[in-house]
Amino acid sequence: MAGSYLKVCSVYEIPPDQMLSYNIPELQHDHAIDRFNDLRANYYRYFRFNSRFAAVAISSLIVIPGICLYTFADQHDKWDWRGKKRGESLARSA
Repeated sequence: MAGSYLKVCSVYEIPPDQMLSYNIPELQHDHAIDRFNDLRANYYRYFRFNSRFAAVAISSLIVIPGICLYTFADQHDKWDWRGKKRGESLARSA
């Protein structure tokens, strides 16, 4: 009797066929979604290295880092952040 208050409801007491008895109507099956899911799951099988992917690869591996490198190299000697007082310009004097 001492442990009976702990056993209110157990999952194991519910039969498996009655665990989800919500009367939810069946969803309609969409074949386009299935084809899309199949394409996404097996993308490595359908991949072709064409001109579009070559342009993306070149721009992401060469052009974007090149633009960043040029910008950083151009701005490198223009600013001086050390020992500035309030009101002084951060621009490095030539």
